[in-house]
Amino acid sequence: MNRNTRRLVVLALALFAIATAVFPCSAGDMSYARRTYRLGATISEIAALAYPDSKDWPGGRMFFSSEQTYVWATDAWLPLADIRKAMHRSWKENEHTRWVPIKDIRHILPFEFTDAELEGDPEPYRHDENNYIKPVKKEDLAKYADVLCYVHPPQADLPTITYLGAWADAGVIKGELYYPQVDRKWRSDHKPRVSYSEAGLWLGDQWATTTFYFYQPTDSGEPLLFYVETTGRSDGFERIKGLFAEANGTPTSVSHEPVQNRMGAVFQNEIVEYRNETSSMILKKYDSDLNTGSVVHVHWPTFNKLKAALGKTDREAASRL
Repeated sequence: MNRNTRRLVVLALALFAIATAVFPCSAGDMSYARRTYRLGATISEIAALAYPDSKDWPGGRMFFSSEQTYVWATDAWLPLADIRKAMHRSWKENEHTRWVPIKDIRHILPFEFTDAELEGDPEPYRHDENNYIKPVKKEDLAKYADVLCYVHPPQADLPTITYLGAWADAGVIKGELYYPQVDRKWRSDHKPRVSYSEAGLWLGDQWATTTFYFYQPTDSGEPLLFYVETTGRSDGFERIKGLFAEANGTPTSVSHEPVQNRMGAVFQNEIVEYRNETSSMILKKYDSDLNTGSVVHVHWPTFNKLKAALGKTDREAASRL
């Protein structure tokens, strides 16, 4: 066998080895996605994704129910405690609001602010008997101590993602989409104030509300996106079903079940499922009521780990009866 022949044999054997080798494949790679948000992806990967409907909701991004961290930049997590260190002393947190200085999240906002707008040296003031704002002189600070107020530095009122129940107790983190709006009339000093409103996520050509759920199935690693719940009007079900068929072909299964309204009338609920090795997309004509339909994306490996953890919790609780 000459040198060239040996080379051809070696090359053929190498190609055969490559063709027959079994390469590891990430479960998330095979899983379904809700737009760009793929099931099985880590919470950091999801947080780093650009919001796909910024044309309709400029500056939209995902916020999380985790008390430890929020996402401020597309590639970094910033502990909420670090933001709080920058707060003015007059700032107070309550159960409904989370305020942060606009200057600290300036880089993720779709608005331009001048440095003058973001000056943060507050002056004490009070409201007089006619509800006019009166600046308080330094020598009068003690006199008006009981009614003294401060003009906060320009701030953003962040959304508070509340989450309760068995999933939350098991460590599930909820994610929701919000977009910022600016108001320069609300403040007494006409400085900008940023508030956040719920952002949508288009389901085909239908407006829909979408909630994301993350769970850490092992002791190491990050929480994974395992459940995405999308709700919209039930009268758009046929349109959505048709769009799913166009994009994904014939569904894995179609079933029907009776549902009853408060008046006793019975309707047929249609349930359409697309399923692969790791995930499902489940369409329901009726969900919480007859006016609401839903699409649910499920990552089964992570969902089953959560289900097992919840079962263990239930058994431990039952043992204490």
